[in-house]
Amino acid sequence: MKHKILYIAMVGWAATGLRAQAGSVSATLSEWNLITAGNLQDVTDVNGNTYVGGNVTVANSFDVGTSDSATVQPGNYSLAVDGNINSGGTINVDTGNTVVGGTVTGRTISGGTVTKGSLSSVPSSPVSQVESASTAWSKMTANGTTALSGNTLSFNCGNSPTLAVFNITAASLFKQNQSFALNLGTSTAQVVINVSGTSAAEAGGENFNANFTTWGNRVIFNFYQATSVSLSGSIYGYVVAPDATVSTSSTIVGGVMANVLNSSSEVERCAGTADYANSPAVPDAGNTAGLLGLSFSSLALVRRRYFGRAA
Repeated sequence: MKHKILYIAMVGWAATGLRAQAGSVSATLSEWNLITAGNLQDVTDVNGNTYVGGNVTVANSFDVGTSDSATVQPGNYSLAVDGNINSGGTINVDTGNTVVGGTVTGRTISGGTVTKGSLSSVPSSPVSQVESASTAWSKMTANGTTALSGNTLSFNCGNSPTLAVFNITAASLFKQNQSFALNLGTSTAQVVINVSGTSAAEAGGENFNANFTTWGNRVIFNFYQATSVSLSGSIYGYVVAPDATVSTSSTIVGGVMANVLNSSSEVERCAGTADYANSPAVPDAGNTAGLLGLSFSSLALVRRRYFGRAA
């Protein structure tokens, strides 16, 4: 009887002790227009919801939730900050509410309600889930090809894959006065562009054309190795750079996940319903797959040890 109780308790631990991130990474990126693991240093406007894992240190006034169609529960939060909101201009929360795990100092937050000093009210961090996704995407085999003709770099998705995957170096992606074209296949639904290199900087004069301008809700630029990403022109897609300081003077149309964001422009949602890639290899924030393996291995050991001799 004692052994059965132990076995049941371990089953219960396996079922309830695992902290899974709710929903898919696509849903997470769709929900959060801007995610930082560390500080939000500068921005002008964010169309959608903003999650800040560190502090808000933006000196100027800025807007959040300016065209937010997806809100974060619980509490309908359009601005969620793990740390503090430091002094500066007014933060205008046009849709939804604000929650701050720390303090708000010398700052007016206009619109909605403001919950301060309540870490328990801050929604679960999306950071580790997106970090895991970035790693998983970087290991996927490329099934799309790139071709350079004159100053135009074409991303050719092919006719078969639903998810088109490209691997390219930062130096090849960001060349002076380079234009980009996205040639969709008949089955293409999402695109992942894995960009290698610890530093990525636009050389200037880049232009996103044709399908890129309408696919900011389906394209992921995965700067999985970068510690520094510098953007000088508008980019269409969700910029994922978990370890990087992302600096930009132009609009990001889609979204951005960075360690730190320093932007003198805005982060926009792309028109249409967001549909970003979900890799089957992506673990959730609590690494449920690995923990499940450990849990059930442990359960098997318990079963052999306590029930095997009686079998």
